[in-house]
Amino acid sequence: MLEIIESYQGCLSPSSFFLYIDKNNCVNSCLPAIFFVYLSIKIKVMTYQDKVKASKTILDLIKSLKKDESVELSYGKDRNGTPKVYKIRAYSDYKDEMSYSIWNSFSGMNIDKIGKTTMRGYTYDMMSQKTTYTFNLYQFNKVDQYEVV
Repeated sequence: MLEIIESYQGCLSPSSFFLYIDKNNCVNSCLPAIFFVYLSIKIKVMTYQDKVKASKTILDLIKSLKKDESVELSYGKDRNGTPKVYKIRAYSDYKDEMSYSIWNSFSGMNIDKIGKTTMRGYTYDMMSQKTTYTFNLYQFNKVDQYEVV
């Protein structure tokens, strides 16, 4: 049975560990803790190109909205683990350009900018304090309109 015991004697730094097998046979002394983390956890980090590819379907869906159309998307989860549902609405502004807003059940934000991987929303409170949030497009999921009963 492998057992990792933290030890500071004869090691290079306090973050180093001894690895013992059966508490008698020392396999390798002074292995850094980072090496153990590297071996035990392999984290797949998305590159920018991966994010662009994953965001493309949602970006195309949002850009294809016509005036006064909307689409429901889920983004993140609430404290119970259920997905949060947001509605993205398209409208024509005073310059006859398409603008977008994102709404949950009771509050909303205007969309300032839609990029290849992110969408930036903003709102103002009663004291004229601006609040912004950046949504990652690749974390949105389309909500199915039809449910099987």
